Amino acid sequence: MSKVQNYSQALENVGLAEKYLDGGRGKFIFTLFYFYSSLTELAVYFDKSEPEKTDILNRVAIHKEKIAYWANYAPANYQHKLNLVEAQRYRVLGEKSQAIEFYDLAIQGAKENKYIQDQALANELAAKFYLAWGKEKIARVYMQEAYDCYDAWGATAKTRQLEELYPHLLDAIEHSTHSKLLGDLNSYSSSARSDSLDLKTILQASQTISTPIEQEQLLSNLLQVVVENAGADRGCLLLKPKQQLERLAEWRNGVACIYEGDLPELSLFLPISLIYRVQRTLTATIVNNLQQEISALIADPYFKTHSPKSLLCLPILHQGNAIAFLYLENHLTIDAFTRDRLEVLHLLAAQAAISLHNAQLYQQLQNYSHTLEIEVSQRTADLQKANQKLHQLAMLDGLTGIGNRRRFDEYLQQEWRRLQREEKPLSLILCDVDFFKLYNDYYGHQAGDECLKQVAQAISRGIKRSSDFVARYGGEEFAIILPNTSIEGAIQISKAISEEVAQLQLPHVSSSVSCYVTLSLGIGSVIPTPESCPEILIATADRALYQAKTEGRNRYCCKIYENC
Repeated sequence: MSKVQNYSQALENVGLAEKYLDGGRGKFIFTLFYFYSSLTELAVYFDKSEPEKTDILNRVAIHKEKIAYWANYAPANYQHKLNLVEAQRYRVLGEKSQAIEFYDLAIQGAKENKYIQDQALANELAAKFYLAWGKEKIARVYMQEAYDCYDAWGATAKTRQLEELYPHLLDAIEHSTHSKLLGDLNSYSSSARSDSLDLKTILQASQTISTPIEQEQLLSNLLQVVVENAGADRGCLLLKPKQQLERLAEWRNGVACIYEGDLPELSLFLPISLIYRVQRTLTATIVNNLQQEISALIADPYFKTHSPKSLLCLPILHQGNAIAFLYLENHLTIDAFTRDRLEVLHLLAAQAAISLHNAQLYQQLQNYSHTLEIEVSQRTADLQKANQKLHQLAMLDGLTGIGNRRRFDEYLQQEWRRLQREEKPLSLILCDVDFFKLYNDYYGHQAGDECLKQVAQAISRGIKRSSDFVARYGGEEFAIILPNTSIEGAIQISKAISEEVAQLQLPHVSSSVSCYVTLSLGIGSVIPTPESCPEILIATADRALYQAKTEGRNRYCCKIYENC
């Protein structure tokens, strides 16, 4: 066995190297161990017993986690390595469509980041995958690409090994005595390889299909790739997520048109009978000479106005379910769609199925994110309203619905600071219901609560400006803050409040000053200064209230605090 492919020796070396891993931490070679050991174990997978296969997959899963961790922080160095391990893992699991996707991603990533050795290895492993599958034509393209990369890298022993093991895949290689630069790989051509290069172009185009995640761009890319490389002059893609046609894309004359919502009349746009046949059988149908077709297809209404010479319809399957249908036609020539081209289209369809499914998931995620964003916005607004309501409730008196003591203290401090800057007067009225204890004793506490509610509303009607503030100060006592108000203005407000309460005509048989509920009011006024404080104004109004009660109640008294 060639030393280049001696897996037994490689596995033995893996065991030896693992003993010394701790000494290599922090070095690049440390990370390569997990990459190459994973590939080596997967290479011998089919030669092992079932328990050994399980152990291999478990070890690869552990190694893959480490590579994924590094890929997260340095994708240019490790993402293509992770993709290649994934491709080999899907290969041994028999999941061909997933393997195809990850081989192409590994090749593309290695190429973009100039890891020519990894690009060569990924192409070689992809070629072996297709060869084991019986797809020799596809394998030839990947193996020739691997050969070119190894040659450009200077790995002459490897190129000789490939020549010995796969001469039938490399028979078109034009050997050179000098290694070609990597940049020359894309321009390399020869007449002997023209057929392979056509196939190679389509396979490389599959990477174009796998790149976009936006569904509209994906549909456009897919149709362009297929129409330009499959011998068609018009192509359509019908996207069918469940039972209903969701989108229709058309490529004609180098332009893509995407239809959704109001779709065109399909019987005028496509041969429906052909689409139904493929939908029913889930197998591709080729018509290479429509004029010789004797089936019911020729009677399709579409052909009354359209005369294509060659037709092809292919289902795009994901997990056995048709998620889309690809329709191609050529108006110029018969036999445009050969079996070889159909084989290539099947490979592209496998890649397209994965990409379409991913695009649908991405679209669902976008829709969900948008919906979630709206819901979050709505809930945030609701929460803000709830918080505002809670704040309001926290600042309101539960019985009377006017401001509570907390809100009174807050507003008085706020206006005190403002009027101190402006050197304007601030007045305060403190008032309480005369003989309210006797009122409660006679009428009961429920009637007393109702009395306080009506008095609070009457006081609120007695003030006219939005800046004036009414609060329940405690028990049957109320407070009115009057910014920018002199003692004369406060007296007018006190008279208005007393009149509003009198108009209530709430009976109070226990009162010694009136047969109705009345108020005693104390007015204080001051011009705030840095040397004074709001408590001075409260004390001034409180002394005035005490004076009103002493003088007989059902009246107001006022005091002005003189700053010293």
